[in-house]
Amino acid sequence: MVNDEMLKKLKSQYIGVEVPDDEKMKLNEVLEYAKIDKKRKRKKVIIARWMISVAALLLVVIMPNTNETLASSLENIPLVGNIFTVITVRKYDKDKNIKVNMAKVDSNGDIKNKKTVEKLNNDIKKYTNKIVNQYKADLGSSGFSDLYMDYKIVVNNDKWFTIAFTINETRASGYEFHRYYNIDKSSGKIVSLKDMFKKKSDYIKIISNDIKRQMKRQMLTKDVVYFIKDNGISTGFKEISGNQNYYINNEGNIVIAFDEYEVGPGCTGTPKFVISKDIVKNILNN
Repeated sequence: MVNDEMLKKLKSQYIGVEVPDDEKMKLNEVLEYAKIDKKRKRKKVIIARWMISVAALLLVVIMPNTNETLASSLENIPLVGNIFTVITVRKYDKDKNIKVNMAKVDSNGDIKNKKTVEKLNNDIKKYTNKIVNQYKADLGSSGFSDLYMDYKIVVNNDKWFTIAFTINETRASGYEFHRYYNIDKSSGKIVSLKDMFKKKSDYIKIISNDIKRQMKRQMLTKDVVYFIKDNGISTGFKEISGNQNYYINNEGNIVIAFDEYEVGPGCTGTPKFVISKDIVKNILNN
């Protein structure tokens, strides 16, 4: 991990020594990564708290509330597919600059998917009592000026229903991060990335290597920067996790999604990488 002392030393060396252009570029990458690394450490703490807080807020915005500072309204969304109805709940807290557009999913009486939908909505309930007060405390002490949460139905076809929650928080600078839920319509289950593959298959390595290949190609052909561990940086992107954000697009390919600052500087945004189904077809579960 690049620490403050190393950062100062690198800056001193950079200023005092004439280095070739390619070495100077690598050094600049390390210095930039050191700055991003600090943000990423703070972001990991924020995400851990905020993702739980999001779950709590999902329930809060669904429950009736008579607080005079809050205004909420319900908007029915047309039936998506033949299984789920999504209701948008809007809520505003002017005192804390909070705006929430969140979803509550209803199975419309479909017995096969009832348990899945209950689990999805119960993910909200189980943290509520403990987290709501903590959320308010974190919000007050952290100095966030704005919080905006929304959702998007990413995929809704014969096989998959995917809903993605997006959270933006702003202080001196902003962070954007996501949480994807993928429901297999044939089984009625929420499917994580690791569930997609056969046991003991090396899917993490296979997918990670393809992502790094795409990153390197993009850096050669586009105005984009990624931090890759095997690209001369000791603490860049190495591999995905088993619970990595993902979804299956309409072509049947896996799309790996990263949060802001997760694999590059803020200008990289929230990149996504399409993994061809041909690359993983031999290790996919039937």
